Amino acid sequence: MKESTPRWPLGSGKRIAHALACVVGFELWQLLAFAFVFGVLRIAPADMWAGDPAVIINTIISGSLAMVCAVWLCIVRLGRVSFRDLGWHAERLGLSLGWGILGALLLCATVIGVLAASGALSQTDVIGFIGGYTVRQRLLFLAVGASAAAVEESLFRGYLQPALAAKIGLVGGILVGAAVFSLYHLFMGPSLVNLCGKFAIGVILGSLRGRDRSLVAPILAHFAMWQIFGSL
Repeated sequence: MKESTPRWPLGSGKRIAHALACVVGFELWQLLAFAFVFGVLRIAPADMWAGDPAVIINTIISGSLAMVCAVWLCIVRLGRVSFRDLGWHAERLGLSLGWGILGALLLCATVIGVLAASGALSQTDVIGFIGGYTVRQRLLFLAVGASAAAVEESLFRGYLQPALAAKIGLVGGILVGAAVFSLYHLFMGPSLVNLCGKFAIGVILGSLRGRDRSLVAPILAHFAMWQIFGSL
């Protein structure tokens, strides 16, 4: 079956605008999911990462719906961009896995750097904190990591970054994409240190994707970071 032509050419203003609209839509969906957890499930923000089964189920359902609506419906169907063009393929899988492992190490170093810059590293027993996660918390991190890696990498590195790169060059595309990625995470904490940390994470994940490489490496690195650090 012949693939359809993308609705908007790569690098066009309309395609970039559509990608940004998808990001905004996903942001609103995330805020709605948090509102459901806090308002309907009555989970206190301080208990968000305790591993409550209701939060785990909500995360799985919310992530699955986001993958269907934000990625499949808005990008694949409306934008007429195939999953393969988004980077969902396994070409040069061994190399992609290797880059993904390296990316995970760089992301871990970035998280440690953010903790150090915020002064939290000297006040936190990182190894003890991570080692103290319960089974329920680990299950939650599995759900969050899978959702974040699949949906965010499809949106930011799969769809937005190539459109930006075609318009302003690969380096510019990675940097601007990382800036959008950082701003998207404002709901997790508006501090300058956190924003800079998310920007650095976006640069690393964007570099793993490059111009048109597989999403295997950034997805693996993104997922691994959640499994290592969790909610730290």
